[in-house]
Amino acid sequence: TTRTGDDGYAPNTPDSHRTGHTDADGARDRGRRGLYDQHKWGDNPATGNPWTPDEIDAARRKLMEVNDTNRMRRELDRLGLDVDPETIRSIKKYLFDSPGIAMSHDNYSAWRRLTSGRGSVMDAQFIAHEAAEQRRLREIGNRTGFDHLGRNYDDMSTAQRATWRSDHDRAYLEAHRAALEEEYDFLARKVEELTNGQVPMSRSLAAVADRRAEGRDHMVVDGVPMADHSNYARWQERAESRVELGSRVAEKLGLPSTARIADVVEAVRRYRAD
Repeated sequence: TTRTGDDGYAPNTPDSHRTGHTDADGARDRGRRGLYDQHKWGDNPATGNPWTPDEIDAARRKLMEVNDTNRMRRELDRLGLDVDPETIRSIKKYLFDSPGIAMSHDNYSAWRRLTSGRGSVMDAQFIAHEAAEQRRLREIGNRTGFDHLGRNYDDMSTAQRATWRSDHDRAYLEAHRAALEEEYDFLARKVEELTNGQVPMSRSLAAVADRRAEGRDHMVVDGVPMADHSNYARWQERAESRVELGSRVAEKLGLPSTARIADVVEAVRRYRAD
């Protein structure tokens, strides 16, 4: 649930969702308040200087104090995604106030865009993934008793924290792979919707055409990793192929009348509904 990149949110990658933990009496592992990568935050627009750890934590605390569930729901509805209030609150807690997920500038910025009415399909795609991930993590918790939000993490011993992180990683990987399917189902629907059906789109093609490697690297199709699937080369070829777009669709998406499918997918991801 953290990713570096320039396209608006942090992908759920198995190895990047946490910063390093050294648990010598809390030396680096400061519980849910010590997880961030300062360098990836860049400059604080309020000061013109690089974000400091205290400023990042202050931004996190301020965000958690705001009740923005209804604003998030309205913006997601505008973008064609229905997420219930409980899940929205759980996503927010997991992303910005739990020990398993780094405080990511990409996630923070995407959340702020959505709750201020400036969201894009890309931002809704992010929430589609997170919502699916939360549902699966809750299912895992119901089955195993594991609390993926780590609500007692700050009170755990060093050994208990290590066990929690190991359990979290296993649950996270299972939930993440399932969430990729729902994320790319959503993106495929949006491509077909915004092109008026001129560009038929499957989940697998959407994942391959997405310029991010997240789906290609981590999605499982028919029981095998996507990159090992017998149809992978065909999906790649299709993503690079060109399609004819009607003039209104091309204008809406800012594309020429003939465009690569990969470019159509990227234009849809960046689209902001009126």
